[in-house]
Formats: sequence, C-alpha cells, structure tokens
Amino acid sequence: MSKWDFYYEFVSFAQRFSDMFDDISLRHRKDALQGGSWEPPVDAFENENEIIVEAEIPGTTQKNIEIRLEDNILIIKGVRNMDENALQGNFYRMERMYGNFIRTFTLPDLVDKDRISATYKNGVLSVRMPKRKKDSITIEVK
Repeated sequence: MSKWDFYYEFVSFAQRFSDMFDDISLRHRKDALQGGSWEPPVDAFENENEIIVEAEIPGTTQKNIEIRLEDNILIIKGVRNMDENALQGNFYRMERMYGNFIRTFTLPDLVDKDRISATYKNGVLSVRMPKRKKDSITIEVK
C-alpha cells in the first residue's frame, strides 16, 4: 500500500485531460487540412543596402510559392502539402501546419521594386529588396 500523493494525482489528471483535448483537436486538424490556412514564421530585417524577409517554409517546392508586389504590398503565398503516405496513417501528434499559406508586408517607399529577388534553399525563402539611392538635391534660396 502506498501513500496518496496529491501532487502526483493532480499532474496525472492534468496530463490525461490535456491529452483528451489533443486527441479531439488532432481529429479536427486532420479533417481541415485541405482548406486550412497558416502563416510561416518570418524574420524581416534591414542592413545598409537592403531589406530582407526570410520565411521558414520547409516541405514545399519553389513551384508552390508565389511572390507578388501590389502597390507597396509584398505578398508571399503558396501551399505546403502533406506527404501522401502520412495521409494514410494514424496520427499520434500533428504540430506542423499544411495547406495554403499567405504573408503580406507593407514596404517602405525606399525599396527599389525593380531589383527585388528571391531564393528558396533548405526550406527558407529569402526575399531581398535593395534600397534605392537617396536622391539629394540642393535648392537655391532666392
């Protein structure tokens, strides 16, 4: 016979309760994969010459990523599909997101829109936006 341990019983109950909701949530996420949306994590930073946006989008391909510029809005969108073999299995945990994704960013006027470039390597999309040279003129006061 062992001594009753309130802390152990409480933690055990809390874990079972959490697992129950994980199971319910997992079923709904699996059903919603085709129509769901998510946002990839992004770092946006600048240096002296350019603004850089890097997005983590592992498990997709270049052809599944679209980048557009509308006015001063940079739009990154695409899809990450689940592996066909995984769709046929039973999930114990599903933490990665699948389906359509989109991220938008308002760009400052100093971006040289004609020189924007993008690369996708090792699951990271890198969008590089060079800054325009600042125009400086001297105005004569009369």
